[in-house]
Amino acid sequence: MTHRKLEVPDQLRIIGRSIQESKTYIEHLAADVREMRGADYDDAIRKVAEMATNMEDFTFAQYQGTLAKLMDVTLSEFKRMVRELKDKKAKPGKGNEDVIYTMGGLYDGYFVDYLYDPEDQEAMLCWRDPQGNLDSGYELNIGGKRYAAAPPTETILKGGILLASKLGPKRTTKELADYIEAFMKSVFLFDNPIFPKIASNFTLETWIYDCFFNVPYLRATGDPGSGKTEMMRRIGLLCYRTINASGSSSTASIFRMIEIYNPTLLMDEMDLKDSDVGSDKVQLLKLGFQKDGYIFRVEKQTIDDEEKLVETMFRTFCPKLFTMQDSGFKDPGLNSRCFTFNVQPKEAYELKAAGIPTERTKDMLDQSLALRNMLMTWRLIHWQPLIAIDQDLINVNISLRLNQIMMPLIMISKYEENHEDGESLRKELNAFMVEYNDFLIQDKEMDVEARIIEAMWKIYLCPEMKKEMVETDPGGFEKIKVGHITQVANEIMKEMNMDDDEEGSGSKNKSTTLTTHKVGRRLRNKLQFRIVSRTSKGFFVVWDENRMRATSIRFGVKPEEIDLTPFAKKVTVGQTVVTPAKLENFPKKDKQATFLGAKDD
Repeated sequence: MTHRKLEVPDQLRIIGRSIQESKTYIEHLAADVREMRGADYDDAIRKVAEMATNMEDFTFAQYQGTLAKLMDVTLSEFKRMVRELKDKKAKPGKGNEDVIYTMGGLYDGYFVDYLYDPEDQEAMLCWRDPQGNLDSGYELNIGGKRYAAAPPTETILKGGILLASKLGPKRTTKELADYIEAFMKSVFLFDNPIFPKIASNFTLETWIYDCFFNVPYLRATGDPGSGKTEMMRRIGLLCYRTINASGSSSTASIFRMIEIYNPTLLMDEMDLKDSDVGSDKVQLLKLGFQKDGYIFRVEKQTIDDEEKLVETMFRTFCPKLFTMQDSGFKDPGLNSRCFTFNVQPKEAYELKAAGIPTERTKDMLDQSLALRNMLMTWRLIHWQPLIAIDQDLINVNISLRLNQIMMPLIMISKYEENHEDGESLRKELNAFMVEYNDFLIQDKEMDVEARIIEAMWKIYLCPEMKKEMVETDPGGFEKIKVGHITQVANEIMKEMNMDDDEEGSGSKNKSTTLTTHKVGRRLRNKLQFRIVSRTSKGFFVVWDENRMRATSIRFGVKPEEIDLTPFAKKVTVGQTVVTPAKLENFPKKDKQATFLGAKDD
């Protein structure tokens, strides 16, 4: 090239292109294998496989397909050869007795997790080093200690737990949330447009649940054949280490799986409240939403050839997906921990029209694996031992329980590399929380308790009614007579054509109006307001504005939207209720009238 008078930059460009286009040494060896037979063939193919074991994992992933094609063997065969050679190198007796087998954890600043390729039946580790770099491999040396992926268990080998197979491309939280939501819509026909977003947010949280003290549950209710189990299984395709525990023979086996795998637990048909197993599973749910939720058991163990009773502590903390035929548990606290989907049966023509497959397809499984790989990369980037909740980010206009459920994702948004992306994600999550909070309180808005709260606000905010019905106690606090609240609540219910259904639909003595006794009991027991001791005037409830606003949020009552027009005083004439203005229309003998809430006048 010098003789041809080519300049140095041109020479470098030509040489670089020549090197780039030429085969590597291992490719030349692999191409020669096809021309060999017998012992020469065996030696040559072994030599190629041995060279491949010395490649870095990323390089091997690039070349494995090309090498297999050059040798005229299948990719699976070639990968198996390389794996067998690696296994021989890693066997005890060759300096590997000190290898620590793990499924993940935090080791001297390295955050480690577990990968499994179901096609090759091969386990690996992936990790984030103290500098924030991500990598994966069969072994990892940390401070002179060698860590390797724990051998796949039968549960893993048989597909009983869903794992990532490799580190996928890096994606932002918002991008992943959008991908997951799109996937959910493509694999299941949801009854409410808000449900896919709930499923997306829940899925993301499962991948960083162990960074927080609380974890939410996802529950599907519906009749047999409604598709609730299939919906949960399809959502479970994307969750962190999903295990289908529906076929477990005992609750103890579930405890052990949680201890080993730190999974997302999928449990089918949780309507077992009356049986021992059912009770244990309900306890599992009641305790398992908090990091310090443990169940204690006493088991027989052989120690020094002697059988002894030993106390064992089982962890219950992990995300859970489960289905029920009933609408909920008897424990209201447990119900409030759940995102709940009420699933309605679908007909074949509905599914076909929406493009929803009736069976889990290979394409669905391939997509879910690719998403799990992206989510594993996301987990390595964002995981911390414990992420404290920033109290300034709590949305005071929605329920505390919903804040607890959603705060993990809002906290993750603080750590996005792009500040604008994080801010955009927080706004979107807060908008979702408001939308979901409105959805949750739709039923409560129709409850009698909501009318009682509304009546209290109306009395307190309407100047005419406040002057008449709000008293100041000698102790300095304001109070409202329970009888007045009852009257106003009944008027509101009449306007809304509501009945008090506390007695049950089958009761012959069901009253269509509230009584002072019922209102007082609900104020004290359900709404937890302070009732002061009875006076000659009756019972009074203490006005607590902070409590009122918090309870209003829970029941969907908006004080600013309440009609503050005072109810006109009404009187009864015989069987007729009229306003005083119309009393002149009645004969004089019928004018013996009683004002509501007052003595005979």
